[in-house]
Order: sequence, then C-alpha cells, then structure tokens
Amino acid sequence: MVWYLFGEGVWAAITGAILVVGGLALSRFLVRGRSRWEVSFDRQRRVVTITSCVSRGTLVREIPFAQIVSIELREITRNVSTGSDVPYQLPVFRLTSGEEVALDERLSVKDSERAGEVLEEMRRLLLDPCGGPQQEEGNSTSKR
Repeated sequence: MVWYLFGEGVWAAITGAILVVGGLALSRFLVRGRSRWEVSFDRQRRVVTITSCVSRGTLVREIPFAQIVSIELREITRNVSTGSDVPYQLPVFRLTSGEEVALDERLSVKDSERAGEVLEEMRRLLLDPCGGPQQEEGNSTSKR
C-alpha cells in the first residue's frame, strides 16, 4: 500500500513537472515567437516612429516629418490561408534621400477604399502644423 501511494506520488510529480516545463516553453514561445509592428506619428516631436518587435529584439526607426516627401500606396500580393494570392495596399514613405521605406506587409490593407482612408489620415498627420485636430480658417496646405 505504501509503495502504491509513493509510486503514484512520483508519477504525479513527474507529470506535474512535465506540464510546468511545457507551460513555460509555450509561454516563452508565445511571448518571443510573436512579432509586432507599429507606426506612430508624434505630432509634437514631428517624427514617425516605426517599431518592429521580432524574436531577436526590438528595432525602432524614427523619421522626421521633414524628411518625408510623400506617402504612397503600393499594391502587393499576399498569400492568404486559402493558398491564393490576394492584392493588398501597402503604405510606403518616400524620403528626401530617395529612399523608400515600406511598412511591413502585415500592416497592409486589403480594402482599397480603407487603404485610401489610411493614406489620407497619414498625410493629414504629416501636414498638421499645430499638432491638433483643429486648423485655422484660410490655412490651407497641399497634400503630399
């Protein structure tokens, strides 16, 4: 009887240890294995910050508004879960240096109308001189 309880306790401890180690490995994978991309427009500092969080670390690139000549949409194709290629619209920054900074494809937009709205919002954020939602009457700026 004592051996039976001791044996069951050992197997319970082994099973528990396996579950704990497996849980830790899964949580580590979920935290480190997932990637994240962000684009933020800081109107006070007048910079666009592009953040890429990947398994090897975080990359941050700041681009001053003054260096962005234009923002355009580039059509790309993405392979979706059905196995077919679907067209998406990807925002691309063109800089004064001639460099093109394309956002990660995961930030692309499938719906063309929605992609146009995103593009116009990005342009509005770049052109807003006061950093706020209101503009003075008669203060017009050209689109980039």
